[in-house]
Amino acid sequence: MPINGTLLPATINALEFACHSSGTPSGSGPGQPTYSHQATHDTFFAPNAIDLSLGLYLHAESSYDGSAGTWQAVYDGPGAPFGGYVLSGSGFQSSVKIAARPKSVKLYGTSGGLTYISWSEIEIWLNDALNITLPSSGIASLGNGCGPNYTLMIGIPSYLTGSAGAGRIGVVYPAYDNCDPGHGLPISWSTSIGSTAAGGWRFQEIDGGAWTDLPVALYHATPPAGGDCPFGLGLGTVSGGSTSAGSIDTSSSVSSDREYVTRELLTGVSTATCYDNDEAGTVLGTVTTHPRVTFRDPCTGEIVDAYRDVYSTESWSEHAGGSVWLYPNLATAIRRFSPGYRCAWYRGTLPETTASASRSCTSGGVTVTTNSSTVVHPAVSYIASVVGSGAHPIEDVFTYTAYSPTTESRSKHHSKTFDFAGPEDVTCDPQADIDCPTGNKGFSCGATAPDHPEINDSETVSGRFPATVGPIPGNYQWHYVDVARYLATWPNRLWQFANWREDWKVDGSPVAWPLYWGLNGEQWLYNPAFPVSEQRRTRNSQLTSCLEQSGYTPFLDAFFGGLRWIGVSRWQTMGIDPPDHLDLTAAGADAWTIEHATPTYTSTGITLDSPDATTLILTLDTTRWDVPPHLYPAICDRIRLSWSLGNVAQVRVYCVAEDGSLALLEQTHGDGFTTSGVTYRIPAIPQSKSAGSWAIDNGDGVVTDTGTDVGGSGISPATMADPIRAFRFGLLGGRTVKALRFEVDLVSMSTGAVVNYPRWIYAGAHPTPINESRQIVDLIWPNGPGVRLGNHEWWDGSTLLSVPNCLGLGYTTTVIDALCAKREIFFGVDRMATYPGGVDLTTELVQRYDAFEGESVGQVDQNSLAFLLPKGTGETMRWAIVNTMSELPPFACWPRKRRDPLTWAETGSYCLEVWDMAQEDRFIVSEAQTELYSDTGVRFTSPWPAPAGWAITRFAPKLDNTETGWQVRRGGTVLAHVRPWHGWFCLKGVPGDRAPWHYQHNDGSVYQCSVDRDGNLWARYARHWWPNGGWINEQNVTTTGDVDDGCIWASRLISRAEVAFSREITPTRYDLYTSYSKDRAKSWTEPVLLMSNARYPRGFPSQDGGEILAWIVFDSGASGPATVYGRYRGRGGSWSAPAPFKDASGADIRVSDATGWGNPAGSYTAHRALSLHLVIEGEVSASWWECTKPSTLKFRRIL
Repeated sequence: MPINGTLLPATINALEFACHSSGTPSGSGPGQPTYSHQATHDTFFAPNAIDLSLGLYLHAESSYDGSAGTWQAVYDGPGAPFGGYVLSGSGFQSSVKIAARPKSVKLYGTSGGLTYISWSEIEIWLNDALNITLPSSGIASLGNGCGPNYTLMIGIPSYLTGSAGAGRIGVVYPAYDNCDPGHGLPISWSTSIGSTAAGGWRFQEIDGGAWTDLPVALYHATPPAGGDCPFGLGLGTVSGGSTSAGSIDTSSSVSSDREYVTRELLTGVSTATCYDNDEAGTVLGTVTTHPRVTFRDPCTGEIVDAYRDVYSTESWSEHAGGSVWLYPNLATAIRRFSPGYRCAWYRGTLPETTASASRSCTSGGVTVTTNSSTVVHPAVSYIASVVGSGAHPIEDVFTYTAYSPTTESRSKHHSKTFDFAGPEDVTCDPQADIDCPTGNKGFSCGATAPDHPEINDSETVSGRFPATVGPIPGNYQWHYVDVARYLATWPNRLWQFANWREDWKVDGSPVAWPLYWGLNGEQWLYNPAFPVSEQRRTRNSQLTSCLEQSGYTPFLDAFFGGLRWIGVSRWQTMGIDPPDHLDLTAAGADAWTIEHATPTYTSTGITLDSPDATTLILTLDTTRWDVPPHLYPAICDRIRLSWSLGNVAQVRVYCVAEDGSLALLEQTHGDGFTTSGVTYRIPAIPQSKSAGSWAIDNGDGVVTDTGTDVGGSGISPATMADPIRAFRFGLLGGRTVKALRFEVDLVSMSTGAVVNYPRWIYAGAHPTPINESRQIVDLIWPNGPGVRLGNHEWWDGSTLLSVPNCLGLGYTTTVIDALCAKREIFFGVDRMATYPGGVDLTTELVQRYDAFEGESVGQVDQNSLAFLLPKGTGETMRWAIVNTMSELPPFACWPRKRRDPLTWAETGSYCLEVWDMAQEDRFIVSEAQTELYSDTGVRFTSPWPAPAGWAITRFAPKLDNTETGWQVRRGGTVLAHVRPWHGWFCLKGVPGDRAPWHYQHNDGSVYQCSVDRDGNLWARYARHWWPNGGWINEQNVTTTGDVDDGCIWASRLISRAEVAFSREITPTRYDLYTSYSKDRAKSWTEPVLLMSNARYPRGFPSQDGGEILAWIVFDSGASGPATVYGRYRGRGGSWSAPAPFKDASGADIRVSDATGWGNPAGSYTAHRALSLHLVIEGEVSASWWECTKPSTLKFRRIL
């Protein structure tokens, strides 16, 4: 890909950011009410790690000032004029709503982890009706950082707040009238507005489709208990369950009551004071009396006792408010593609968050404030752990709720005050006097009145989340602003998860992660800091790790410690349903080689004219890159053959393997010919050569890791060097073939023949996938073919190759590789051609990607990955097509839908999930059970479920990465020396019948036995010493398929033949069996166990007319030093018990190994003593031994 990848499933038709302010006023009483309501909705983004910048601004309001109302709606952002796009009008509106809708929204990840956002234009909607499409309102811009907050304009998409006010003007209170002090009272008025600030954001995927919002969770802090607080207020002013449904109670109310209370008389106070020298000096004493106070009543003109009129004013006010960042709360998980998962993870730091609440009360002139604080999210330290298929404590952070930041407040105030009115000129006659020795007296006279306690009660409650956000030192998502730091972490936890990496040692020296471990997609699951139970010392294969070589690599190396985010989430699912069959056509003419005739390729077959021999030879190269059906035959398990019978006497069609092995296709076994009009299964028979996928460089040029064949039958290097053979071995044991050979016998050479084109029939069922490594997946079908995918590189950096390169580990299958394989292999067309039900490669790239991602072959190949997904419903093969530039961790604000593992389609609810595949188990895939042994002979494999016709073994040994010389074995045969770090696909060759043994009878007849390719023992008899006329009798002795070695002999004096043979019970245990025949090998008795853990039997008649059977028993396992055992039977007698052969001193005769055992039955000395030719344990040269009396089984050394 170019350094861009879409983060959305497609272009989003529209985003909507809405701001809605509403209020319903009410009131009563004189005067004119005033009221207002307003709401503001902002988006923000982080331009750097210190600041937050305003993105889009929306504001809605309406007010009434007592005489007239107005309303206003404002948008500011892209396309708005200076000061914003303002809509306004007269008249109070109970509801004002403005929305901005960016259209055709695209969001990409780009180089350095930056996000690139574009939209075509912004529509402004007023009260749910389109108002204008703003010119020049489109954007196409990069953000300034990597993380959830950095997307330009809308990284933090929704901050909602609002307020309201209520009051009353023009209330006229009556003037004081002594004659009627209660005139015009009481007067009461109230004004309130039940108001809400609402709004949020949502998106619409397709034009005219449903709008989608995301769930949010609100944390409502609980204020401390009120105690003696007057009102017991609670919170809950902010509500909303989704990003589009935020709501803030902004209600406001005020009220007032004024009334006349009473008329009360004043009390006179007369005071005389004595000072020491003057009135400014020290008071020596006072005398107080209470004279009558009077004034002239203005209503009657009479002198009356003085009084005053008492009035009260009682007021109430209440207000609510708050704010909310409408941020999604989504289920978060790292999901495993399949069981057997094992991977080392890193989890970064997460900050502690707290919520706070307070209550402040004033009552009786005393103010009391209480506060509370609650930890909502704990501080989480970084950790590395080895994680399996089940839940792990490292994932506990996923259980925490991602609350939207909120503030809430509510207040209430109640007051009651008194005021007074009455005559001002009060007459007070001083009565008090005092005896003052200094003569310095002072006098005063006035009036007092009763007290009227006033009320001034208030209460305010508030709550905030987060109140504090702790530090996350060294974390690449740190931000100076608390709310930004919180939103980048807890709601977006997957940004803190990564695959662990180290420069683990190989062969004793550290090997750089980027040069080996990362390229191969492997971890060594060991670190001394891991919990002991997680120090596994095994390797894994990170099959979906896609960021080692991507456009994000430089950023991750610089800012995330070189770690790589876990898994994939935004892949495209590509279904492949190969056609049921493909018929060859004339377009495949180049794949044919015709001998002894002139071919004409017609629409239905090949007309063979002008024959120059009675047998025509046609050879079809079955799998070629350049000729249809390309590589499709390799995934077929049947073939239909037919020809015109007119001049055809007989046809023999052979499957030809890469090693030259042939298999005749017969309708009935033993026919000796192929029948026209019949569908044949591709046979599974042993071939003569062995091959394994170990013979390719898996060390990336920095580590030695290429397996080597053992023995002369191995053809692995040639197999793995050829891109077709590495894909399909072309060996009959794996049911794939190199060619078809037609031998057409003509009735007459006067005319030719017509051979119809073969029909290849697909194996049908979904194959069983087995991953050899991160790079290679084996596909095996029940009783069908087995192929390997992953070695092919189609784009070499400049050219789409016609024949792909064949590469070892360090390469990953790209999207182009997968699309070419889809065509060449699964649909049998050219890599760029249109396939049935599909389109050509160029068109498909345009359908899958847009111009910003890149649509050329070279662009798509770059930064891409493809892998086979686990089987879902039906038999469709589903592939993940990954643009690694789309694999930023999930954004809470731009999530994807949960995938259905039955189809791998995004059909569920929106969530934050990544999927990961990491495999600890290694596998050997073969046509029969194949084992891995250490260099010390310890077996590490165990059987694994396999489809019919195949065998799979599993291994996961503890490693120190110095292992070498380990053995891949089939039975007792070592196929290869390997390093046990990956899995393999292999097929073992069987070079025809083996272990032949013959016995020449003294009557001139001959007996012979051998083990066939299927591991069964056959015995034969002929009357003459060389069976020129063929065998008279030939019979299967065993059908168990596990015979390793055998021998045959016959009594010299009676017509009795006997066989002894060893059977492979396990790779380290061979048991010895015998059977006999009394009819010259025509029939055989049921085999009988003679001895366990015995091998390499040798039987022969002895010079005294008896018989001896000898064998060896290894000290352990199936190789190494061994003891020679035997038993004796005299003529007409019974066998003695098995016992070791003894030397002259009575010690057991022991040999160095199986080679040292040799062939003991071949020689007699001149005096007819049985002789043995052995390499004794501890010696290097062979020695001769003789036994003069066979019944004793004692031997003496003679040479």
